[in-house]
Amino acid sequence: MPTINTKTKTIYKHLVFTIDSDFTELVDAIGLDYTKYGTDIKVSVQLPAHEVEQYFDEDPEIFCANVLNETLAETCSKVTVRNAKEEN
Repeated sequence: MPTINTKTKTIYKHLVFTIDSDFTELVDAIGLDYTKYGTDIKVSVQLPAHEVEQYFDEDPEIFCANVLNETLAETCSKVTVRNAKEEN
């Protein structure tokens, strides 16, 4: 009997949440990657595309709460979603 390869490739999305830099200490404690821009920090997260669809909301605060937590979401002003780069 022939072997069937049923491997599927997981597609990831790169999310960047813009939140107030007052939450830098909490972001550090959680261990998230971020970059500081003025009075904001941009928190980077990668999730499988199907999870992004599950958690997505047009309101950045709700989307941030669904992915990160409600405390960080309080000052989330923007979310950018793009395809994640493939790693070789």
